[in-house]
Amino acid sequence: MSITIKDVANDSKVSISTVSLVLNESPLVKLETRLKVQQSIKRLNYVPNKSARILITKVNKAIGVIRAGSDGEIWEGSFKGTSGSFFSGVMWGIEQEVSKAGYTMLVDWYKYDASMLPPIANRNYVDGLICVGGILKEAFLEELKETGLPVVLVGARDRSLDYIDVDSDEAVYQATKYIISCGHRKIAFLNGPKFSQSSGRKLRGYLRAVQEFGVSGKTSLFCKSFSGESGYMGCEKICSKNPRPTAFVCASDSIAIGAARYFYDNKIRCPDDVSIIGYENGPLAEYAIPALTTMDIGKSYLGQKAVSILMNRIINPKARHVGVLGAGVLCVRGSVSSLK
Repeated sequence: MSITIKDVANDSKVSISTVSLVLNESPLVKLETRLKVQQSIKRLNYVPNKSARILITKVNKAIGVIRAGSDGEIWEGSFKGTSGSFFSGVMWGIEQEVSKAGYTMLVDWYKYDASMLPPIANRNYVDGLICVGGILKEAFLEELKETGLPVVLVGARDRSLDYIDVDSDEAVYQATKYIISCGHRKIAFLNGPKFSQSSGRKLRGYLRAVQEFGVSGKTSLFCKSFSGESGYMGCEKICSKNPRPTAFVCASDSIAIGAARYFYDNKIRCPDDVSIIGYENGPLAEYAIPALTTMDIGKSYLGQKAVSILMNRIINPKARHVGVLGAGVLCVRGSVSSLK
């Protein structure tokens, strides 16, 4: 009876995927594991058949990246979109790590109201998927699981999938706490869309801060999307009521820049008349006028870590699921004034 790749996996106490990676000379396998598999191959006199190996392992050396968003996120490069913000930062980190691993990357969009998965979510094309964005329906997550592919979520969470996310509750809490420390007591929160996973957590962080420090002048609004246009419209709605808040905490840099544009159009000076703090620290934040004070959430790190988690899942498909939360760091610039 001929020796199979499954026999080698059982003898070396690793997965079939790990054996296939060793056979394909992948740099992803640790030296200790590689030696153990090679010893089993030698001990069992296993001779891999190239054609059979391709059929069994189905290694494509490709990673699929799904960018999940609403219509407001689709319009990249315009004021309606979020160009230069969350997606681009995470994608940069993913691209760097995928290249180091010797893999290629396929990218596709998933719109919130779509009825089916993107075509790249298929074993014939990719070895695993990274899904970027928190605007996900439960049905979409279930379809991802049914593909049988290793999946890592970025910016969303699911107990039965690997994920990396920002501790957005704590990050918005820290942003609001900073605004309060500057003497502001009339503080508005321009949140993202209600159906985004992160929006509920961000709202909790905002409410936790204003309640902890006894701030009575609070108001919050769910915007249509994380875009600049939504920030402009949300700011307009809040400012139509009296009295106008002295500070705005925003759920994205794009929302914050949209709010700043509203103030500029209405001759309201920032930060002299009103203060703004963003969330993300995108590349436009330091070039805004005034430069935007914001929370840096380490987007490129999220992308890099997502690839690392995915590669480990490809090697160890039965390992316990991993959930990682990153921290936000305050970047003080020029859009917040002190009332003290």
